[in-house]
Amino acid sequence: MLAKNAHISIALVGNPNSGKSTLFNSLTGLNQKTGNYAGVTVDKHYGAYKFKGVEYKITDLPGTYSLYPKSIDEEVACKALLSKDEEVDVVVIVTDASNLKRHLLLATQVIDLKKRCVLALNMIDEADKNNITIYKEELEKLLGISVVAVNSRLKKGIEELKEAIVQARISDSLFYHFEKQKQLFPQLESYQSIIEAQFKGNTIKEFELADNIHRFAKINYIIAKCIKQPEQLSKSITQKLDAFFTHKIYGFAFFFLILFVIFQFIFYVAEYPMTWIEDSFAYLMNLTASSLPQGQLNDLFVNGILAGISGIVVFVPQIALLFFFIAILEDTGYMARASFILDKVMRRFGLNGKSVIPMISSVACAVPSIMSTRTITNWKDRIITILVTPLISCSARLPVYTLLISIMFAGKKSLGIFNYEGIVLMSMYLLGFAAALLAAIILKYVLKTTEKSYFIMELPVYRKPQWQTVGMLVFDKVKVFLFDAGKIILAISIVLWFLTSHAPG
Repeated sequence: MLAKNAHISIALVGNPNSGKSTLFNSLTGLNQKTGNYAGVTVDKHYGAYKFKGVEYKITDLPGTYSLYPKSIDEEVACKALLSKDEEVDVVVIVTDASNLKRHLLLATQVIDLKKRCVLALNMIDEADKNNITIYKEELEKLLGISVVAVNSRLKKGIEELKEAIVQARISDSLFYHFEKQKQLFPQLESYQSIIEAQFKGNTIKEFELADNIHRFAKINYIIAKCIKQPEQLSKSITQKLDAFFTHKIYGFAFFFLILFVIFQFIFYVAEYPMTWIEDSFAYLMNLTASSLPQGQLNDLFVNGILAGISGIVVFVPQIALLFFFIAILEDTGYMARASFILDKVMRRFGLNGKSVIPMISSVACAVPSIMSTRTITNWKDRIITILVTPLISCSARLPVYTLLISIMFAGKKSLGIFNYEGIVLMSMYLLGFAAALLAAIILKYVLKTTEKSYFIMELPVYRKPQWQTVGMLVFDKVKVFLFDAGKIILAISIVLWFLTSHAPG
């Protein structure tokens, strides 16, 4: 049992699409913050809750498939578990109960770090739908840690999970390939020391392969002992929907329809709050200019600071709307399908399926979209995505486009339910995408690397979006734009004011 310290530190770790972030939201509610890990732009989500008079601080680590990292996100998660600066008291391993075999690889690796652990069988409702029975007691015996069934979306099993965290223990089980370890690394004594060795430049590929084969042999035994499921699962709703959404023709048609609808909303609906923000700042600037004494300070405050802030805040409605739609597409499970169907196309341009989200996000602002490229595992794919993303038209170019469209297409009627200006505007943005893809082809042959590119993404089941998760993601993205990109934009605005105000006559 954990000692009653001033606070208990918990790390949530799990595969992407395991429902880890939803579980984090269920545990912490609104008592959470977002920052960045030191030295990288990877998001750091941390929160807290109280249970039986003790405060528990939780860090939601980036999703990872293994402790042998293949991307920046996975490297951050791995290093966080090994960190001596922020000692983790309990690791909660979040797994998809309906796909436990795949998730147990990471689970056994974390258990072998010899930290206090709890296994959360998330999405237990999906397992029940598929008539999958998990014998928790037998699973606990084989893993050597507590196992709790959880439905994080409906907040079922949360209290049981909190109690299990209090009772968390270190497992006596060993899953790593001990013989291979001693053969390759006789100087190292534990699995944790091997994981740490990879960050010191040690080549451990041979051990990783042998270790994974060894682990899956044990995992197969665990699955056989602890899980009962039909020999042939009935075709689920997810499989039926995937037959359409991942179709080589219908899948692309639906994806572009989704994009079309999003553009219509972003550039038509967002126009109203943007106009209100512009008018409000114009009124505030006029009021300030007439209220303060005339001079350099007045000019700086009105045309430098307020004009800069106005140029930042005015794009918040578009950014919020864009990430609102992206959050819904991700939370429902569709965005993974979009990345999957576009992967083959993207590869022809030197990109991969994971480049889709950054490129779509860049229509709002290039800053958060470039930051989101960290999930691209291949160095060359990531660099090309970063370099071509600014070529896609962002919200800052919208006033110019709007002016050109209003002059060239004045008096044009709407096409049914679609706004004509919105169609032209989408065409201009598609031109930006075309320029980005053309540049990507050139960079594909300019940049050289021996690293092989591959695309690994688990397709989650389709689910209803959880509005709390959607709201928090939108809030985080808007906050990043306002306080990270906003500081740079404001500084540039002040510099431009100085240059225009003090230019030689």
